Amino acid sequence: MEIHSINNGDEFEALLSRLAGPKDMDRNRPYAQQPHTDGGERGKHPVQGLTLRDIRDCYVRAFILSHPVTKDGTLDHLEPNYTLYQEAKKGPFAQLNTNDLYDLVGTFDPVAVAQNLACEIERMMGIFPNLGWAKNRPVGIAKVSPYRYLGEDGATVMFKNGLWELSVTTWAGTAMHRSKSCSTDKVT
Repeated sequence: MEIHSINNGDEFEALLSRLAGPKDMDRNRPYAQQPHTDGGERGKHPVQGLTLRDIRDCYVRAFILSHPVTKDGTLDHLEPNYTLYQEAKKGPFAQLNTNDLYDLVGTFDPVAVAQNLACEIERMMGIFPNLGWAKNRPVGIAKVSPYRYLGEDGATVMFKNGLWELSVTTWAGTAMHRSKSCSTDKVT
């Protein structure tokens, strides 16, 4: 890791520019930023199966999710942002439209809008989080009934009709569904 001391405003601007990547929107530029960002490996995935309206809806949610939800210096809800934020978290099931954007108060981070937009698009495509390097990471799991388990990644494991059934549901529908025959005494 490189550590630099910044002695003046020009050096600070140069560092910010380096972190933001090149000022270049050429579609053939390299995906050279951090791998978990849309400017890195994660950004190589083509958008598939979405309409322009779907992308607009993703933008509405991303814009709302990028606004503050508490009053400065407190944990008090900032309305209407808090209510709109709670609605935006429902994804495509949210009851929102572009007019709601005019109701938001406070400042927002434009980079957060871009990052949230990428995440909302991934969710709509059923690939969130699109982190190839994290596919086999351990996942927390909770027992929610005698024969049903829920994973932090959205996976549900149930014992049904003599089979353990695994399904991962995303906003785009069921992304994965597997069943395997096994006895109930193997899971505690």
